[in-house]
This record gives sequence, structure tokens and C-alpha cells, in this order.
Amino acid sequence: MIENDTLLDDLKQHPIADYAAPIARAVAAAIDLALLTLVQFITAAALARALGYHPTHDLGTGAETTYLVFSPALIIGLVLAYFPGLWAWRGRTPGMQLLGLRVQRDDGLARVNGRTAIVRFGGLLLALAPALLGLLVAFTDERRQAFHDRLAGTVVVSE
Repeated sequence: MIENDTLLDDLKQHPIADYAAPIARAVAAAIDLALLTLVQFITAAALARALGYHPTHDLGTGAETTYLVFSPALIIGLVLAYFPGLWAWRGRTPGMQLLGLRVQRDDGLARVNGRTAIVRFGGLLLALAPALLGLLVAFTDERRQAFHDRLAGTVVVSE
């Protein structure tokens, strides 16, 4: 056995039991998506109240309908502030905190910086695209890393 192997040292530092199970990560993500949806509705409603609702007219019937407008920029901004923002700021989202999970760099440093959080989020979007295959690899990885974790050099650990 090689004593100076840094990967071996890292694995000794975090045995498999310390790495978050993919199911726990999925539950945390579901909680986060529910919270984020609630925040988006509240924010959109507050903006609609402050800026006014936008009526539309049906030219065929002449009927007027009022819609609550969701701005794509608002949604993108909230998602970027929520996931990468919280990963960089606190190392976890509220869903992760409820389940005792934390994202950290895989080189032993506890903090994830803003750049790493953005790369991880971009990798998450790519991991979702091919029928969630980028997420399913976490079930077969000894460190339980999904595609976005490997791309960003992060791991999710249980505390």
C-alpha cells in the first residue's frame, strides 16, 4: 500500500459512510425546489402588486384576462442566487441543512468558492439533460459523486 497517496489519504479522511447518499441528496433537492417555487411565487406576486397586473385581450371574444407575469430574468436570478449562492456562502441549501448535508471541495478544503459553485451548477444542468444520467452515476461512484461534483471538484458529505 502506498503511504503518500493523496487520494488514499482523502478516502481515509472521509470514509464512504461520510459521503451523502444519492437518495438523501435527491430529497434535499426536492425540498429546495419546493422552497424555491414558493419564493418565486411570493416574489412574482409582490412584483405584480407593486408594478400592476398585465391584462390581455382576446381579439376573438373581446374578453380581458389578467395574468400574473413571471419574468424569466427573475426566475433565473432567483435560481442562481439560491443554489450557487448558498453553496458558496453557507456550503449548503436549506434542504441540505435539514438532512445534515454539506457540499465541499474534494481536495479537503471545506469552502466552495463562487466560481466552483457556478461550475457545479452548470454541471448540474448538464447532468440533468440526458435523462438524469449525470446524477445516476452517484449510485456507482465510491465517493458518491455525480457528474457535476466531478466537474467542479466537489463532494457532498453527511455531518
